[in-house]
Amino acid sequence: MKRLLRLEPMDLIFFLYLVLYFGFSMTTLVSFPFVHSDESWLSALTRDMMAQGSFSVTESSFDLYPREPHAIKTLFHLMQMPLFLAFGYSVGSARLLSLLCSILALLVFYLVVRSLEGPGPERLLAVLFPIFLSLDAQFLYAAHFARQEMVLLLLQMILIYLRVSPGKDQKPWYRTLVPSAVLLGISIGIHPNSFLLAAAFLSYDLFQAFRNRIPLRQPLVLLGATGLSALGYVLLSFWMNPDFLRDYLTYGATLGVTASPLDKVLGVIPFVQKLFYQISGTSYTPDIRWFLLLIHVAFLIVLVLKFTSKMDRLDPSRRTSGLAELALILMVMTLFAIMVIGRYSQPSILFLY
Repeated sequence: MKRLLRLEPMDLIFFLYLVLYFGFSMTTLVSFPFVHSDESWLSALTRDMMAQGSFSVTESSFDLYPREPHAIKTLFHLMQMPLFLAFGYSVGSARLLSLLCSILALLVFYLVVRSLEGPGPERLLAVLFPIFLSLDAQFLYAAHFARQEMVLLLLQMILIYLRVSPGKDQKPWYRTLVPSAVLLGISIGIHPNSFLLAAAFLSYDLFQAFRNRIPLRQPLVLLGATGLSALGYVLLSFWMNPDFLRDYLTYGATLGVTASPLDKVLGVIPFVQKLFYQISGTSYTPDIRWFLLLIHVAFLIVLVLKFTSKMDRLDPSRRTSGLAELALILMVMTLFAIMVIGRYSQPSILFLY
């Protein structure tokens, strides 16, 4: 931690870049992208909650689908409220939360790559990787979009850092467990896609436990703590709406979450095809063909190195290979979790990055 807090020239360069990135993003925050209906109804719900002084309200301006109150995004609205109080109700203030979270996510990603503690090339990569991510069209879109994806991405980055931070192995196991449980608990109050984070990181921790790298009680306790957090939100939702479960499943049926397991699995094929050919309904879909190609190549390289035992020879400290292993498991399990839910939403591609 002391090493991470000691500023070096590369750190100053990256911090300067973040300042410039934030300044330029502020000039285009309102104009890019065009306002989406999701932004309107989410921000309108925040405004209605503030006006009525209650979380148990629904959007007065949205009636495309029946709306029922629930607690599984109340923290997101709570995070938007100070920005509306400070800057008024506008497109810019609604999107500002995502932009701020994107800056913090880039900073944490920088710390993740910087934690590799290598010589000059690794220091340069620590700067270049976050810069490349910040210029990706999908990331830019999410950073200017008044939805919950960028908040969840920030939590995902922090959860990754907790598992690769320097000196992690010398710390008690609960030093990773406690903040992980808190972050996953917070994520449930942001968006139902918190299930993607929970499934991915619990799978990784279980894999580490079976490899005898961490005690088995760590993922088991994390699973229990996350389950209790989810139960708390469900009970709060029942307090807001006694018919919460029925109403939530009825709405979920319109999105495919109650489809058969086979239909959910087969749904991944048209989902990837639409992403590849930039076909979307109401969301902007940038060209991510290079990214799809890149992750398949990276997937094959990591598999070959792992199964030929060359990874350990190339990286005796396991810092780089450990990060690659983490990224691989998170990517696979996130995609698997998307299939389990059956909700193939274009913005969820961000969590595969």
